[in-house]
Amino acid sequence: MTLEQAKDVRGLTEAQKKLLQDIATAAKRFSRQPKDFAATNATELKKELDEVIARKRTKQTKQREKKDAKKQCVELLKEMAEGQNALTDYTHLLARLKTIRAEIEKENKQIKLQKLIADSGLNKDELIEYFSKL
Repeated sequence: MTLEQAKDVRGLTEAQKKLLQDIATAAKRFSRQPKDFAATNATELKKELDEVIARKRTKQTKQREKKDAKKQCVELLKEMAEGQNALTDYTHLLARLKTIRAEIEKENKQIKLQKLIADSGLNKDELIEYFSKL
């Protein structure tokens, strides 16, 4: 179903109509062909549009949560190093953050190695034998 056919479908919700309008606007703005839908009838179209809307909402929620967490981190750092109730100064805080960063990098490497070992299918004895040959 084309975008024009989708716009003619009756009984769409406001969110579905807005999504169709956003698709048309994006296609016009970027000078490309509008998206065609896999749906062959109104019911399938509505379901497909609802799935797209749900994915967009999920993505927006995750972005909002990430932004809020970042804001909280920055505020906490400021509280810890500024003002009368400061726990430390920025110099000491920076040194501690660098230590934490190194620990996180080490943990991430270990996680990658564990995944690699699990994906290899080798058991403990086979791994020991392999590494002893290096």
